[in-house]
Amino acid sequence: MEKDYRILQLLPSLDSQQSLNRLIEICYKVALNVLRFNYKKVHNIILRDELSLDDVAIDSIASLFLSDENGKFTTITSAFNSWQPPIKTEDDALYFLNKLIQKRVEQHISFILRESDPIFSKIMDSIDEFEKLPPELFTDKIKLFSNLFNYISNDTDYSSAIPFNALIYKLKELNIALYKVSESTEEQSETFEINTVINLAVENTFKKLNETYLTKGKLSEEEVKIFRRTIKDMAEDLKDGGVNPGLYKYLSVHFDGLTEECYKQKYHNILEYLSKLLKQNIADQLME
Repeated sequence: MEKDYRILQLLPSLDSQQSLNRLIEICYKVALNVLRFNYKKVHNIILRDELSLDDVAIDSIASLFLSDENGKFTTITSAFNSWQPPIKTEDDALYFLNKLIQKRVEQHISFILRESDPIFSKIMDSIDEFEKLPPELFTDKIKLFSNLFNYISNDTDYSSAIPFNALIYKLKELNIALYKVSESTEEQSETFEINTVINLAVENTFKKLNETYLTKGKLSEEEVKIFRRTIKDMAEDLKDGGVNPGLYKYLSVHFDGLTEECYKQKYHNILEYLSKLLKQNIADQLME
């Protein structure tokens, strides 16, 4: 984005169509940058629903430019006027705008995830309930995930998905996990622990992928690279509660021209096995 923003001049003059269009353009560019940074969160939905980043960016900021009964754009101007500390410079104004748009984009991402994925919606609504699960479900290393999924499926009204952040803290609470809380902030500690668990589990899954399929010539080097990228995507999604049951979609993102028929015949059993192995490796890292 160019340096000549003039946000302080634009906000008081939104009655002018030229000023309004210019501010919308700036907000749109900010929203687009935020979406590109968060692309992993939305790329599956964009592919499935045939959306574009442009569409999502525009939808994210649209509510900021709804006029009231007097034709005033009070949503964005009120946010500007109430910002603390008060905005005095162009740098202050740009910082305000970035923060405001970032929040709107994150809210819209959450909205479209809820709308398109009932599992995600229920995960977001039920993390508190996860904390109430019986402690005995967490004590068996081998059956950790199967015990949790079976209990959630059979004894609750929630979808069979596990909020990974909540799982980490539940295990810490029960003194099962060996990871120590550092002197850093709680947020930094959470990120470190989750990433540690995921990274170790992914590396162990990669090792098995190489030993079982690459070394024995069952997959080519290029196919193994595609599976590695797919496993990384699945691991990232596990952080947010669960893997999309359509495993074909994970692989097809990285495999140009892959048909469902070809996937079922050649790759389904492999990816299903690796998916289960990844979950077991995560359980091993949490419990060992």
